[in-house]
Amino acid sequence: NSLTDIDFPQGLKSIGDSAFLGCTSLTGIHLPASLTELGDSAFSTCRGLTSIKLPDKLTSIGVWAFTDCRNLESVTCGKDLTEIKDYAFSGCTNLANVELPSGLMDIGREAFAGCSSLTDIQLPKGITNIKEGTFMGCSSLAEIEFSKVLVTIGRSAFMGCSSLTDIILAEGLTAIDGDAFYQCSSLKNVTLPESLTLIDGYAFAECSSLESIRLPGKLKSLGAHAFFRCGNLRSIELPDSLTEIGGEAF
Repeated sequence: NSLTDIDFPQGLKSIGDSAFLGCTSLTGIHLPASLTELGDSAFSTCRGLTSIKLPDKLTSIGVWAFTDCRNLESVTCGKDLTEIKDYAFSGCTNLANVELPSGLMDIGREAFAGCSSLTDIQLPKGITNIKEGTFMGCSSLAEIEFSKVLVTIGRSAFMGCSSLTDIILAEGLTAIDGDAFYQCSSLKNVTLPESLTLIDGYAFAECSSLESIRLPGKLKSLGAHAFFRCGNLRSIELPDSLTEIGGEAF
């Protein structure tokens, strides 16, 4: 708990699981350019960290790697990063700025859950799936630029993102899973692509600022409570393609 600063040797390639877990006084880390692997929980609950610059050769960030680093404000990712694993930055409540590289292909479940200071995010062009709870509870998130190759938005992906006002989803998206935008209370404008076939249960429930929405022409299933308690919703167009409308959908 007394460790405040680490200067790693050049040539270091791997930092193992839980290597610095709970080093709450740690304020500075200088990761070497040679680093390629960062293990699970490597810097979890290092609550003194305020910024991190990840080296270009690092390809993967482990599960829980920076979980609960509550004073972490900014993260700069290296250009070779392809994977951010589950819960990697969950609970980093002061994290406001994350630069994601263009080559990133996978962001894990709840990777940024509870990052309540995060205001905007640009998803790299290779992201095809947003997984369960990835940005859940990011209550300051007001802007997000979605990948144009996005196929699915997972359960609770943006649940509780109460500052989000507009979303534009590109052609190719086929499914919005349950609770995906649940309690996005400031959401006013939603543009859905014609390729969308499924809006699952509670997907837009309690989006109390939503006034109108046009459902795409290929939509087949609208889950139970999909627009439950959307008290300002005044206009909606139901397409001929619909084969199922779940209970209490509106």
